[in-house]
Amino acid sequence: MNKPVEVFEHPDKYWAFLTAKSDNDFEGQYFDRKEAGRIEVNGFVSKGQLDGIRDEIIGCVSAFANSNKNGGLLVLGISKIGEIKGIDHLREEQLNSLCNLNNYLQNHTTKVNVHDCEDETGQPKKILFYFVPFNPHSICETIGTNPKVWLRQGSQNIPMTPNQRDQLRRDKRIIDHEMEYCCPYDPRDLDQGVLQEFRKGFLTNNGFNNYTDEELLYQIGALIHQETPNGYAFTKAGFLFFAANPQRILSGSYIRLLRFDADYGNNTKRGQTTYDKSFTGPISKQIRDLHAFFRDSAFFKTYQKRNAQGSFTEEPEYPLITIDEAIVNAVAHRDYVFGLPTECESYKNAFVVCNPGRIIQRDKDVPSQFSLDTTILVSTPRNPKLIEWLKFVGDTQGTAFVRALSEGTKRMSAEMAQLSLPAPSYEVSESQTKLILFNNAIEREALHRAVVSGLQASEYANLFPLLIQNNRDFDTNEISQPGTSEKIELEFKYFLAALKDALMAKGWYVDKFSFSRIIAHRLGSDINIPAKVKNIVRFYPAYIFQIRKYWNHYFLCLDYTLEVKNVRNLQMLIKFPEFVKELIGKRAIAYGSSWRPCRILTITDEWTQVSFEDFNQEIQLPNNKIIPALSKEAMARLLTLEGIDFDIHRAIKQHSLALEPAAAKIRSEKTIFVINDIAQDIFPIFLEDKVITLDTVPLILPRRSHFENNKFYLETLREPKVEFNQNQASEDVRDGITKYGAYNSTPKEIELIPICNLSVRQQMTELIERLKTGKYKYRGSERTFSARFNYRTIVTVSSAEQILAECQRLIAENPGWQGNSKLDRHGVNPL
Repeated sequence: MNKPVEVFEHPDKYWAFLTAKSDNDFEGQYFDRKEAGRIEVNGFVSKGQLDGIRDEIIGCVSAFANSNKNGGLLVLGISKIGEIKGIDHLREEQLNSLCNLNNYLQNHTTKVNVHDCEDETGQPKKILFYFVPFNPHSICETIGTNPKVWLRQGSQNIPMTPNQRDQLRRDKRIIDHEMEYCCPYDPRDLDQGVLQEFRKGFLTNNGFNNYTDEELLYQIGALIHQETPNGYAFTKAGFLFFAANPQRILSGSYIRLLRFDADYGNNTKRGQTTYDKSFTGPISKQIRDLHAFFRDSAFFKTYQKRNAQGSFTEEPEYPLITIDEAIVNAVAHRDYVFGLPTECESYKNAFVVCNPGRIIQRDKDVPSQFSLDTTILVSTPRNPKLIEWLKFVGDTQGTAFVRALSEGTKRMSAEMAQLSLPAPSYEVSESQTKLILFNNAIEREALHRAVVSGLQASEYANLFPLLIQNNRDFDTNEISQPGTSEKIELEFKYFLAALKDALMAKGWYVDKFSFSRIIAHRLGSDINIPAKVKNIVRFYPAYIFQIRKYWNHYFLCLDYTLEVKNVRNLQMLIKFPEFVKELIGKRAIAYGSSWRPCRILTITDEWTQVSFEDFNQEIQLPNNKIIPALSKEAMARLLTLEGIDFDIHRAIKQHSLALEPAAAKIRSEKTIFVINDIAQDIFPIFLEDKVITLDTVPLILPRRSHFENNKFYLETLREPKVEFNQNQASEDVRDGITKYGAYNSTPKEIELIPICNLSVRQQMTELIERLKTGKYKYRGSERTFSARFNYRTIVTVSSAEQILAECQRLIAENPGWQGNSKLDRHGVNPL
């Protein structure tokens, strides 16, 4: 696209463009051209004509200055069909009146230049150029008590309506919509969960730790001083972010999720919705709830595809990261003046986010349609306070919603590209921005049907077939010819022993070995933990190998686990006498000619008697050559005795994937990776006259309705409905408990008698508020259990030792409390 400033400075280079034979080839959002009137009988241009030309110039200049980041160019003296008419027929005073725009317009920096040229017959002519730079800080309008202002839309200069003018003032930051008055401040309107999470994240890096809620909210711009009973009022941004129900006043400030059984963009009616759900509350809760909904539900499809190793993996309909980025950007950048929600529309072939307000850029205009593979977006906040505040709250895993907005669109494109999907595209109007993600559904579903047809399945078990080769012939999936179970079990035992030996030969350490399973990890593969902790304990990602037999077929079952090992030898441990008695009779590993498992019999200050069970041998070894196997509780005590602050139990949960919401998927990915590795590195295994290999494709589980005669099949159980208050039922427990309340929710009043140290009085207040209002996913006690907490005061004491005495004093002063189980009084002590 030609840039107005370049055409203005070098018109001769763009002469063909300037003299295009049709206005359609020249005029548009950034260019306009007009004749300078026509000579009348008296040989001059009339005053009426001149006034009309000037009015058109004024409207065009105002529109360019208000609308175009790249400015605009108006050419005077060229006709609609590209003829050079010139301005030579204008008298000097007429030309001056058309050049001196400051008499008619304010807040513009228009540059005017007269250019000498020749018409089609070679006659010299002059034409007039107006280059109009964008005014980023004010509105270009006529001078007077009732100023007029224009907006450029394509090749038209449109007079602005009051609403458009207000929107322009907001977009240019002439007025700060976020800091405008919203409503009187009432502490009961606050969502305490959001406020406390924000306080925790924000105050870590700022010096406001002693601020009350009101002082904190005022300092960040969520409150303003106002003549109200408590002296504060919510700003619009503050109410959106911190109020538990901002939709009470800002009715359109929510996210609506819809699904249509139609294609997007086929110019046909989309029909009725097949799904319609609203996400309300403070904006961070809306994002969090929608994220959790997409993660936990089956709203989007999952496709199967064959990978390079020949096995099958699942591929989401859309990258969840891209969906998250689209939602966060929509909530952070939308225009909240519009009384409309952000609408997320799911079609057969696309996911569309419709956002009130035109997307804005700091240094350019975006076209009405574009794609992120051709247009780079630069983060230009419409709501800078909301964006800043979102940096201090995060999703259920603690990841901040906003980290680097300028990288958000790049990441969206990259994630789509990984699934071979088109880059996100946009459709932009003056009042709405649409983000469209296409899913290539036709091609992917065709491939998916081919995969399912070939496999006759859609799900798999954690069972990988063992294929048996005989030196003379082949018996697929049968470990032996029909024979007694004793013979088969004997071969099964030998196979596990051979598998253990093969693992050890290839750099695996066998943690446990029994008749039915092996637990092993790769040597040197310990998980990274703090160095001071690593000197005492080690975390190893390990795997459980088990053999399963179904209908005379054998399978390898593999699952991820975590092995936690003590690495302190006995010489280091006996300095703690409490460990010595505990270790007698416990397992250990000891070094004789090699490291072998043993059991501790007796311990002295220098030597220890151990028993090697696999060799039925007892031997005496130095304490520094024995490493006992400690329980998790013993390792936790050892860390404490060494003065190391480390929550070993939480670390175990973390690295064993117990804290991961998508643990099953992660385990599956780990299993597939290891199976493909050992199939090449460990197998084949030679056992007597048989060679055993491993199939890397897991056992197929077809749906029963399709394959009635299959011995392995899958049935889907319907989610049971849960009954809530007033006989309301829902399959969604989280939604039901917060919408209807508990099953038995008879209203009740509970009086609290809080007792605490003076230093934690504020934390006590916050604790009670959290109990009352709840946090994030769940409403508080009043909504969920119909239990209203109240308290007269918080009793403070000077030390923790005085709390018991204070309780005894209260009971002594109120003898009626003793033994009365009907009293709804409960002490709260955070210590």
